[in-house]
Amino acid sequence: MDQSNLTVYVNIPFCNSKCHFCRYVAPIDTASLVDQADRYAEYVAALKRQIAHFLPRVTEAGRRVSTIYFGGGTPTALAAEELADLLHTIHEHTAGTCDGASVTVETTPENVPGYDFTALRRAGFNRVSMGAQSMEDQRLQMIGRSHRSKQVNEAVDLLIGSGFTNINVDLMFGMPNETEEELVGNLEKGIALGVNHYSIYIYEPDPRTVMARLCETPYTRLELEEKCRLVQDFMRRAGFENYNVFYFTSDGLRCDCDDVYYTLAGDWVGFGA
Repeated sequence: MDQSNLTVYVNIPFCNSKCHFCRYVAPIDTASLVDQADRYAEYVAALKRQIAHFLPRVTEAGRRVSTIYFGGGTPTALAAEELADLLHTIHEHTAGTCDGASVTVETTPENVPGYDFTALRRAGFNRVSMGAQSMEDQRLQMIGRSHRSKQVNEAVDLLIGSGFTNINVDLMFGMPNETEEELVGNLEKGIALGVNHYSIYIYEPDPRTVMARLCETPYTRLELEEKCRLVQDFMRRAGFENYNVFYFTSDGLRCDCDDVYYTLAGDWVGFGA
């Protein structure tokens, strides 16, 4: 990766619900993250001030923004207009150096219906990463997700209908009491979605989370390695290139943000909580 390139990460910590396994906001109480619409405008204003203060210093030093990633949390908890405003602020303070950048927004299946993804496309977002985690309803309920598998299929159709062709779906493996049959079935249903990119990553129990406190994960290291090989072999047979451990692409469109995160292939600057 060109060392003059820079990844910009924008964190939106708010969600519709707090998943039982989520360790990213584990120290923050659920009431501060869920149903906080009255705080969104204040948070967006603070983000814009932070971006305006710091980002010009980076680009003036000769760095070019090649990747912009809105993660969380669930960025689409904010209105499309608010996300578009934040992206405009980034463009405004990079002196045109982020033209042609990959711009990803994370979402969840239950957030997609009724959301104006067409407006996000017009604003310059060109990639969506959707957290499905599982295609099995019983598992989704156990891990505290607020969607069901049918909604994942419907959401992919809606995203494609909004003009997005670069779509990632997140799936997890190695969850408590997971059988090989469940894992393979999850992969088969995931592949049937027909998107071009999958993030299929291992569940990591964190003692601060609800799931780790309630469910024992009795796998040995060798058993987890076997699950990992099963996932990788399955995806390769399905025609996907495996890169950066848990990432798979069918058309060569890698997520540069993942390259930065896993292989330290470039620098990044983060904004937000």
